[in-house]
Amino acid sequence: MSESEIQTVSVKRKPALRRRFLVVLFILFVVLCGMTMWNQGPHYGYVTGTITIDGCPAPADVEVSFQPQSVDGSPSVGVTNAEGQYEMYFAQSQKGVQLGLCYVRFEPPTSDDGKATVKIPKSYSEGDDHVVEVKPGHQTFDFDIKTKTDVEIEQEQDSEPAQ
Repeated sequence: MSESEIQTVSVKRKPALRRRFLVVLFILFVVLCGMTMWNQGPHYGYVTGTITIDGCPAPADVEVSFQPQSVDGSPSVGVTNAEGQYEMYFAQSQKGVQLGLCYVRFEPPTSDDGKATVKIPKSYSEGDDHVVEVKPGHQTFDFDIKTKTDVEIEQEQDSEPAQ
């Protein structure tokens, strides 16, 4: 073969290789996009609510956590405002709670010396007694944390002067 024939053959092969490369790249792009769309990971429900303590709105900064019962579940966290209202987040700016059964726990705010500023019984902060089912869409879960027994509440009511 002469030198001009070799150059002509190599010029013809380059566009074919370039086309194959672009086709392979396009197929890879489509496959990756498809995988991303079909495998979105866990789904979330939008959760809000109000927390009261013995019937009164919880103070600001009570932390609420929803921990999915599933092994691979990711917790969501919310914090009360001054009216005891909260909104759940599974990431810093992503609202929601993973769908399914979740344990709900509450942590009191603390002062500068690390002491709790409000009483929350251990059954609300450490136990698995409080379970809710999170479903798709918006739902409201209100909780009344009891720090006193019914007997203590009755005794307080009996000791209050009649009006």
